[in-house]
Amino acid sequence: MQWSAAVDLVSTTLAGYTAPGTPRGPDIELVRRAVREFAVPVLAEGRFQEPWEVQAALRSGAAGVVIGGAINDPVKQTKRFLGALPFQGGRVGAVDLGGTWLRCGLFTSGWELLESDRAPTPPDPQERLIWIRSRLEDWGVVRAGVSSGGVIDPQGGRVVRAKDIIPRHVGSEFSQATLGVPTLAANDGHASAYAHACLPENAGRRVATLALGTGVGFGLVERGNLLRGPSGEPPGFNDVEFRQGRTYEDVLGGASRAAGSEGDAGEVEAAFYSLVELCQRLFLPDRIYVCGSVGLAMSRESPAVRSPFGEFAGLYGAAALALYTPTDWSVN
Repeated sequence: MQWSAAVDLVSTTLAGYTAPGTPRGPDIELVRRAVREFAVPVLAEGRFQEPWEVQAALRSGAAGVVIGGAINDPVKQTKRFLGALPFQGGRVGAVDLGGTWLRCGLFTSGWELLESDRAPTPPDPQERLIWIRSRLEDWGVVRAGVSSGGVIDPQGGRVVRAKDIIPRHVGSEFSQATLGVPTLAANDGHASAYAHACLPENAGRRVATLALGTGVGFGLVERGNLLRGPSGEPPGFNDVEFRQGRTYEDVLGGASRAAGSEGDAGEVEAAFYSLVELCQRLFLPDRIYVCGSVGLAMSRESPAVRSPFGEFAGLYGAAALALYTPTDWSVN
């Protein structure tokens, strides 16, 4: 920060408005920096909506918090609540991109699966996008949701990190520019979790999902929002050690098992129930769902509920993103 003029007060009024893409929440980090660097009182201002945000600014050292549109702008507040309504613009497409299969589905605006198609996942990123776009165009959808392995930036639909389970995946973009229709994209663990959270019996609950297929995915939804990092990172158990230097993904992931590194049936079952217990202890969810080919094959009773969507959990999650958009996700 530069300090050149003698002033009596500093406010973060323009935080988030000087570059393309306005963030949804306030810039608390900027407030902290201003408090550290300026010897005058600092007012926190810009997109404060929630009581916890005000508390965070005050605890960061702000002398006060300026609340504008959250109080005095009924148009802004109306738009905020309208954003919670389901999409009613027509039929939507859903994409589930995994390490083994690439699936597309056609859904009604009421979240009913009408038709689906699948193909072995092509190794070439451009070939994958062409296949997806052709299905969406054939069905005439007006919006799409994508569930995919890797870390996907929710504000741009771009894969920022990924394992080699999906070849050359980093840099892939899911947006209107690449798929032909407005698109929302999320990690497959996120998407599967969102599908289960959108079930009527889970409305308002804290819902976790373990997606055990080619890899090991996880997602957690609370109050309709997905727990994520700043670039869309999901909580992850895949690289957590299970025992003797082997991770949960080493034991449970379909890619490792297909490569011949799987353990015996007893080790697989032990890893599964250990992972369910770890999820329960760490996140205290109201309900845990399990999906994916490995997860659905587990037979013994456990606190985890088998997904009612079967092999289509990723597709239903992608469709849910398009129809019931999370408040902190962008249509790209």
